[in-house]
Amino acid sequence: MARAKVQEAEVDENEDMDTAGDEQLPAGAMFENNEDGLLVDLSQVEEMKFELLPKGNYDVIIEDAEFSLSKSSSKPMWSLRLNVLNEEYKNRKLFAILSFSEKALPGTKSALLVISPELLNGPFRMNDPEVVSSIIGKFAKVRVAIEKSEGYDEQNRVKRWLQPSSDSAFISG
Repeated sequence: MARAKVQEAEVDENEDMDTAGDEQLPAGAMFENNEDGLLVDLSQVEEMKFELLPKGNYDVIIEDAEFSLSKSSSKPMWSLRLNVLNEEYKNRKLFAILSFSEKALPGTKSALLVISPELLNGPFRMNDPEVVSSIIGKFAKVRVAIEKSEGYDEQNRVKRWLQPSSDSAFISG
């Protein structure tokens, strides 16, 4: 897993940080460099809002895949980032988990039958970077719902993996 790092950058000590590159700062952001470190004030910056996709079926392409262990169960899983191809929501992102826990295997197999059926011809190493990256660029159609979990806002959830649209506009990108 990646860990955040703070790297020291070369800074021109004559450059005033709260005016440096102001044309690139979001409205209301101020930066100041002092002996205590780099200070940022976001009190005047608008919060990013994420609008949910309406429930329904969406054509997607798998944009990224990563192997990791679940934080809650320590079971192996793939985290997927999906890019929506439907014109009205084009380039919106969805996120899905394919868990390799015993309980989730039937659902993972159903997803892989759509995404990459060749993986089901025999055993494969779920943590092999080449195997994981082999699903990037694969097309699918997903059924999306809106769910609320305790302690979280409503979020989109991939409920089912379906065969991709035969519409060449989706397949050719």
